[in-house]
Amino acid sequence: MKRDEKQSVDNILREYKEELQNLFKGKKTKSFDEITGEAIEKMKNELKKAAEQITEEENKKTKGKCSICGREVRVNQYDAEKEIVGIHFKLNIKRDLYFCRHCGCGFAPIDEAFDLFEDHNITKDMAEEMAYSGQNCLSFEKGAENIKRY
Repeated sequence: MKRDEKQSVDNILREYKEELQNLFKGKKTKSFDEITGEAIEKMKNELKKAAEQITEEENKKTKGKCSICGREVRVNQYDAEKEIVGIHFKLNIKRDLYFCRHCGCGFAPIDEAFDLFEDHNITKDMAEEMAYSGQNCLSFEKGAENIKRY
């Protein structure tokens, strides 16, 4: 973890502790849930920034080999944008798309690292959560409400 990232996370924790102490001293400006929710959102934003940064760095390192035939491939499109939906947050990433002239396979190695559900922009864990919610709800509307919490 880089120094500025560590300071940011440390600041979020420090602010959270200060607000909790104020809450217990009777200086109630927000509820416990509001204080905790805000801290969690700040942490999610830091995690999201870190994930996007690492994805960008790893994308630059990636050399193309076909995931099917193993031959060298060429970049078909640089910095193609994609939104990935996971359980905890959405990521907007840029990654290179490769195409294999030998077998006709097109792919992005970064997508494989995210363990995306087939051709969709959701992680497998999110797909499982959606399926579970759909099975246990009486209507699509109720299932959609459950998923919105993510």
